[in-house]
Amino acid sequence: MKKVSKNIAILTLIIAVLIGLYYVIGRDNQSETTQSIQLINDPDAIVGLTIHSEQGFSVVKTDQIWQVEERSEATHQERTTEAIERLSGWEGEAVELQRRDVGLDFPSLSLTVSYQNGEENRLMIGQLNNTGTGYYIEDRSNQGIYLVDRALVEAFPFHVQTYLDTQLFSWQTDRLQEINIFNGIEEISLHRNSPYPEEETRANITGWFINKPYTHFHHTTYSIMEVVLQATQIIAMDELVEENATDLSKYGLDDSNFTISFITDDSEELLLIGSPATQNSYYAMFAGSNRVFTITNDQLEPFSYQSAQYHDGYLKIIPLDVMDSLEISSGDYELVISIENEGESALFTANNQELSDSEVREAYKSLAGLRVDGVAEDIAYQDPDLTVTYQVGTENNTKQITLDFISYDDEHYAVFMDAQSDFIVEKQAVNQMLIEFETLIP
Repeated sequence: MKKVSKNIAILTLIIAVLIGLYYVIGRDNQSETTQSIQLINDPDAIVGLTIHSEQGFSVVKTDQIWQVEERSEATHQERTTEAIERLSGWEGEAVELQRRDVGLDFPSLSLTVSYQNGEENRLMIGQLNNTGTGYYIEDRSNQGIYLVDRALVEAFPFHVQTYLDTQLFSWQTDRLQEINIFNGIEEISLHRNSPYPEEETRANITGWFINKPYTHFHHTTYSIMEVVLQATQIIAMDELVEENATDLSKYGLDDSNFTISFITDDSEELLLIGSPATQNSYYAMFAGSNRVFTITNDQLEPFSYQSAQYHDGYLKIIPLDVMDSLEISSGDYELVISIENEGESALFTANNQELSDSEVREAYKSLAGLRVDGVAEDIAYQDPDLTVTYQVGTENNTKQITLDFISYDDEHYAVFMDAQSDFIVEKQAVNQMLIEFETLIP
């Protein structure tokens, strides 16, 4: 009987401890499980917003129009309204914590929301909670501290550029036809279209070509063109400096040696780049306008490469599935491969015998994969050492494309198309290509 009583006492003690722990834990968590509270009192009555940070700014509303104070640029009404709507969505659970424990005693980021009746919300942004899911925010007007969902806070724009209408172009990238760059050293022209038939350029995955400083149109580098086209959509003024400048020389814009022209299907705009404005930006303006602004180095970088970086680096890539024949001749050696394309398959023949499909395609990689090794300079056309001829079937006809390889120096050939040469290639790579094709026929 005594043993049963002892067990009951122990069990009672355990239950009491568990209840106590549950109560303590419940109190500790109570601060983060209270009812959610809206931090913004009346979103429709907001007439001012000030961001307090290292590069703080204020936006005020007058006669239903928002204006970023002390900035000459137009304020983007739609984006400003959207920012206010995002701020209005801030809600959080009241927590009982000390300012110093959650980074709210001296916050580096805060904002003041002003209302029509003169009242204000002063919201201090503290640190993330331990789980990284929310920020501690204090409303100094009532000294309450709230835990606000991280996504709500980070969706709000704290940088002034969001509120300014600084976009340079209104057109979309699909309307852009040509970009011409003069960087003080060379002129570079990038084109959406080329004078060549579609079959000849089918391997150009970017859809864009580089012409100048070369003679012919060549394929462009995918990664570079992707950055260039993205840049045309996001390039914007960093700051409006002078609305109607009269002395362009102080901005380096009286005689610009860095220009970029953007040609669309119905417009052309020439952007002039001047002297450095800061360590991270340049002065700029459009030709025909005296409105001077700055553009950051990052936004100009895609237009600052040398021509070789825009070129994809290959001599000439033509898909096998558009060819009727491929001929290679060098001295006494001559190989003519006839090609009959039938859907996804092809029949390759030479010297009245069928060639292995896989072996022909493997050999062709050595030709299509020839990479340029520099620009051809001061060389006239003469009898070639090697000629490669493609017969390409186009929609209405057949086009013959000829590459003539002429000795340039001990290590390189200059490659001519239509008696004009843009590039040189390594002789070693060309000789290896010949070996690959010679093995096709024992």
